[in-house]
Amino acid sequence: MRLLREYIKRVLVEKLGDEWLSPGVVQFLIDNYAEKSDVLGQLTWGYGKLPKRTWGRYSLRQRKLTVNKDKTKGLTKQQVSTVLHEIQHWNQHVACAEDFPGGTAEEVTWAHSNRHCAALAQHGYWDAPHEVDARAFAAEHHQDAMSRAAMFGAGYMEAESEEDAWEEIMDDLLDLDSVDELEMVKRYDIGLALRDFQMNTPENMKIAVEKLAGLGVAAR
Repeated sequence: MRLLREYIKRVLVEKLGDEWLSPGVVQFLIDNYAEKSDVLGQLTWGYGKLPKRTWGRYSLRQRKLTVNKDKTKGLTKQQVSTVLHEIQHWNQHVACAEDFPGGTAEEVTWAHSNRHCAALAQHGYWDAPHEVDARAFAAEHHQDAMSRAAMFGAGYMEAESEEDAWEEIMDDLLDLDSVDELEMVKRYDIGLALRDFQMNTPENMKIAVEKLAGLGVAAR
């Protein structure tokens, strides 16, 4: 187990210094765990200098995730947790946009900021619902994010996002001879295609079968 942890850390961090997640890994986490929003645009990120007790911060107005570079130095697991935590604050921002259909980015941000201020005033920082939610999100996805990001960093996933991975998986499956001859794909072949992207789970098998069925191809 110790060797596995060391391997994951070595893959996740930059080769020079071995102290912070590489930009490619952070962007991979954003691509796979951050919600999309036409209203708010893109979530950006960076390492920066923050107050000593602060692991990270999400800026509503800049729509930017910042990781405290000094505080997280050399702490790979905490860096991943911090990125996930701040991604969930972005996701909360995106959810607020859905509550104000037709609203501009500025109007949505103003409304969301007011919600945060009211929650902080009522509950305090630690117990504020948006902070409880962000901690729970980071805890729920941390192990999965560590493993998937490590596989990405090691080069097992060439796709930039899970959506890209699914496109490549489906392309590979639809190219099989059995599709042309029998309009059928073996579950064994589906498993192999998923394994190439470290996505071979029962849930993803079910998704692949449903995607194929939607294209008129059966799974046996």
